[in-house]
Amino acid sequence: MNRILMIACCLFLLIDSALAENMYISENIRMVIRQGPGSQHKILETLMSGDMVELVEQGPEWSKVRLSDGREGWAPTRFLTTQIPSSLALKRLEQKYSDLLAQAGAPHESGINLKAENQQLTSDLAMLETKFNTLSDDYEALKKDAADVVQLRTKYQEASAKLKEQSQKMDAMTADMNHQNFDLKLRWFLYGAGVFLAGLLMGWVSKPSRSRQSLLR
Repeated sequence: MNRILMIACCLFLLIDSALAENMYISENIRMVIRQGPGSQHKILETLMSGDMVELVEQGPEWSKVRLSDGREGWAPTRFLTTQIPSSLALKRLEQKYSDLLAQAGAPHESGINLKAENQQLTSDLAMLETKFNTLSDDYEALKKDAADVVQLRTKYQEASAKLKEQSQKMDAMTADMNHQNFDLKLRWFLYGAGVFLAGLLMGWVSKPSRSRQSLLR
């Protein structure tokens, strides 16, 4: 019975690996499919870890995929994988194991190796659970890193806005200082011109009257 289970599991893994164009949503995430390659596009569908899509066009950041109902959309490439997620593989193995246990009332072969096969299956399940837990921890770390990136982006935008505001204030202060400098220079020019004219007038008044008369003639 368990030998049949192991053969079925192997066939299942071989068939899934042969479908190169089928992609799975990676471990422990909830991902949205959008109408275009970018987060600014409208959400078309929400998928969970283990859901399968057909790869139409793969890109470095966004890939075009086809849903089970024939609709096409775009998904982040980093969340697509050709490997069956551990959570999905674990569920399928557990289901096959339950089905085989349900059929145990009518055994199809001797139970000589039953204990060894059961131990092997238990070991495989434990290995998948360990891998699943490890990937869960990696996903939590990835979520934390993503949150840090969002926080840094927000701080950068705030700093950019503040810098722009300070630049505008600086431009206004510079224009005001230029205007004040022009007024000051104009005042000094008028003051110097007044002093010059006053000097000429005083010189002319201080000349002997004869000279002034000769000048008037």
